[in-house]
Amino acid sequence: MRKIHLLLMLCLPLCTVMPAKAQPKGMLPAEKAEIKAGEMKESLDLTDKQYKKLCRLFRKTEKALLKARSAAWAPVMGGPGGMMPPGMMPGNDGNFRGGPGMPEQPSEKEMKIISKETGKIKKILSEEQFIKWRESLHESRKK
Repeated sequence: MRKIHLLLMLCLPLCTVMPAKAQPKGMLPAEKAEIKAGEMKESLDLTDKQYKKLCRLFRKTEKALLKARSAAWAPVMGGPGGMMPPGMMPGNDGNFRGGPGMPEQPSEKEMKIISKETGKIKKILSEEQFIKWRESLHESRKK
């Protein structure tokens, strides 16, 4: 069970960087926030106060990322009659790939949101917790 929690913690940073790919389809921002904060609580031994702050932060971040993505999609999806451009196909995770202007990497706006979130996480966590969290982030990116 502990190995599963560790594995989830290692995957957590990917969820922060690429939530559309790493999170199940249809999950609400509040649910995603609670899952991420819960995983961090287990692996970093957070206090209840830290957990609540992270939940709030992750909720705001998820909403901001959702808004940024929907703004980026608006011109693409706004064709005649709401039709998708040719070649735009839904992926296995419910996200669309291959259409014009649909990069695989997070947009600059999404990266700013994530960067801002990281700064706030640093303020919430102790120095030791933050270092441990960043190390797990780097380990998961190597894999």
